[in-house]
Amino acid sequence: MSPSGPPVERRTVFSAPGLEVRDNRCLRTDPALSPETDPIPFHEVCFPRRGLWIRRLAGRTLPVHAAHVHFFPSGEVHRVAHPGGCGDRNTGIVLSQEVLADVLADLVPRALESPGSPFRLTHAPLDARTFAAHRALLRCAAEEGPERGPLVEELALLLVERAIRAAGDWRTPRVDPATARRHEEIAERVELHIARRFAEPLTLGSIARAAGISRFHLCRVFRARCGTSVHRRLLELRLRAALERIAGGGEPLADIAAATGFADRTHLSREFARAFGVSPAAFRRRRGGDLARELLVS
Repeated sequence: MSPSGPPVERRTVFSAPGLEVRDNRCLRTDPALSPETDPIPFHEVCFPRRGLWIRRLAGRTLPVHAAHVHFFPSGEVHRVAHPGGCGDRNTGIVLSQEVLADVLADLVPRALESPGSPFRLTHAPLDARTFAAHRALLRCAAEEGPERGPLVEELALLLVERAIRAAGDWRTPRVDPATARRHEEIAERVELHIARRFAEPLTLGSIARAAGISRFHLCRVFRARCGTSVHRRLLELRLRAALERIAGGGEPLADIAAATGFADRTHLSREFARAFGVSPAAFRRRRGGDLARELLVS
């Protein structure tokens, strides 16, 4: 069963009792906010891969892009918009109540005993190796082999654990509620601006002007709210867009570098290997299961 709202193509690439791995493609391109969706009928841990969209939830405007993992509890109602007008692509790991309870038992005790979302946060930062591993998981799910089923299931559960641990480790400084809300709004505006224009030659000054604040205030607030620097977020989005294109076929690296904001293929290759621990050529060549296991376990 799928929630109503914007048209979404949900392709199940792996299924086991209480767990599915889905390759989701949103076909919506409307920059305006949609009507509210019906309540979501499943728990989903969502790994955005391509595009940008807005998740409007409880008065918050949450940019959804490849630098974060997002948590969707069963029963959530939200609105969406696509400010870039391009739809999006993501990997969803759908969990039954029983499987989620098993995962949360040690990580977040009693999370399912109280009303509301079992997830601590709406979203959390996603480190580079976990992002690469989730993309390798999709390849593994498509590969043949007698051990494919148990391996995909194990890797999917490891990814969910990583995501929930990231949410538990994400801390922000204590400030008064009014200041916290202002900083939250600034961070969301900056996230949205960067995610829409990461392939362009952005500067700290141009980002600060778009957010209506000084460069110093931008750096301080963004790091405090998002747990990383503006430059690091920009590089993360460029690298993850490049990885998606590298995983998708034989497009020349020079073309990928030009399309994702890197100076040239050498610059892309150097940053790719530094972030993901594997070269672009090796990422294309390796079997998905071997690659995902190495990225998650090592």
